[in-house]
Amino acid sequence: MTNIATAAPPVVISEFMAENNGFCYDGFGNASDWLELQNTTSRAINLAGWSLSDNAGNPAKWVLPAVTLPPWGTLLIWASNADQTDPAGELHTNFALSKSGEFLGLYDADRMPVHVYSPGFPPQVENIAYGLAVSLVDATRRLVSNTSPVRAHCPADSALGTVWRGQAFDDAEWLAGLLPAGYGTKNPSWVSQVNLSLQGIAQGRPGVYLRIPFELTDATAVRSLSLAVTYDDGAAFYLNGG
Repeated sequence: MTNIATAAPPVVISEFMAENNGFCYDGFGNASDWLELQNTTSRAINLAGWSLSDNAGNPAKWVLPAVTLPPWGTLLIWASNADQTDPAGELHTNFALSKSGEFLGLYDADRMPVHVYSPGFPPQVENIAYGLAVSLVDATRRLVSNTSPVRAHCPADSALGTVWRGQAFDDAEWLAGLLPAGYGTKNPSWVSQVNLSLQGIAQGRPGVYLRIPFELTDATAVRSLSLAVTYDDGAAFYLNGG
């Protein structure tokens, strides 16, 4: 079976430090609070007009300039009260973070919440960053299951080459059925798990070709792919022929 993990909010406040006591220093030489924004997508995101706030009632408290987050990229912003918005230099909010805990939110240009710590993040420890776990996955979708349609072919030789791997290849004459596909000789217990038996066509042949179609509407939302199979011998897998 194949699962995909879809992205979290497009940009998150991935971590922050609300009690910086000499851990790191900004361009003014101050050990200011800081936060980090992270792009969780495979596309660049322009943050012009987005905002950060430590007040849920004032989402536009500090508005970001026209800066672009590259795919999967991060942006450091000092929460120092200095209010610096020159995109060519350091960015500083017009508020600092409370070590005792408070609301912290990121909003898009329409002042819609993108990622918030609400009602507030917990009390903080000196010189310790707080934030999200490494994994930003918040949903999964199964693309291929144990009952997905499959086409099978057991070639007598290598005459087909690699053309059969392509997405547009015509497999209409191949054996059709549902997964799992296979046969069992050394391990007969596998037979009961097979929906499409290859017993009659696979024996004596050097290998089995399987084509399993699936649909994915938004490939940009995919963070990772995972595949789980059961074979007692070597197997190779190709995505759209690649």
